[in-house]
Amino acid sequence: MKVFVTGGSGFIGRHLCWALVREGHSVTVGDVRNPLMNGVDFVPMDITRPETIPNLRGYNAVVHLAAVLGVANSEKNPMLTLDVNIDGVRNILNSCIEGEVERFLFTSSSEVYGEPARTPIREDDFFNPVSPYGVSKIVGEEYVKVVSKTSGMKYNIFRLFSVYGPGQSPEFVMPRFVQLAMENKTLTVHGDGTQTRAFCYVSDVVDAMLLAIKNPMNEVFNIGNSSEPVTIEKLAKKVIDVTESTSKVEFVKEEDSGRGRKRDIYHRIPDTEKAANMLGFKAKVGLEEGISRLADSVRGS
Repeated sequence: MKVFVTGGSGFIGRHLCWALVREGHSVTVGDVRNPLMNGVDFVPMDITRPETIPNLRGYNAVVHLAAVLGVANSEKNPMLTLDVNIDGVRNILNSCIEGEVERFLFTSSSEVYGEPARTPIREDDFFNPVSPYGVSKIVGEEYVKVVSKTSGMKYNIFRLFSVYGPGQSPEFVMPRFVQLAMENKTLTVHGDGTQTRAFCYVSDVVDAMLLAIKNPMNEVFNIGNSSEPVTIEKLAKKVIDVTESTSKVEFVKEEDSGRGRKRDIYHRIPDTEKAANMLGFKAKVGLEEGISRLADSVRGS
């Protein structure tokens, strides 16, 4: 297939592009930064400026990853987050309509659920976003559904849960913990450490994306690894064990963390049964193996 990936120079985007090239697909990245990858074409593009978005006619699929990322970042820059994430998806969808693109994969987020009423979280659970980022992803999802109804373009929407792996920004907890542990520095846990997450290694997310590109169903899927939920305190200790570090764990009150939030969402664990049954997706990389792979990538960098 001929695939156009917005935000393909980012963390997940680069891993997806490598996988698409390995499978023999023709890949073009549209981004503000050149991914500098062999076998991948590049178009300099800003999703907020429609005039920079190329003609997408002839592309079989578009994967939309470009966005302002992160809850903390969105709270510092709320209007920018809404402008980029909402205008951006609208501009890309307009280009898809004009180019008669057949299929569209939109990456949403577990942030749309906010603090869930129950765990694990199902796709039909209520939205309760607590950040501009979560709000922007809900709007993006609705845009995709409306365009599909009016144009016939097929889609899948992925709500991603705690993705990690090589190349991720150190502002996220997993790469930050691994880097600090490998330097034998203190790992700082915000709050009491009882916040629960289900971390999913990036190669598993990419596998799910490949399945979704090949089989658009007009469906929404939770994508994550529901088999190993872990508290942030236990995650810190596991990272120290796996990396054979002498680091210690230090707790900092949320109000003293400087992150501008009173507290994290406490429990974020996906129900991935729908993705398993309809897509055939199941996460394969366990938490210990994923931490070890991430540590190896840091050593090799």
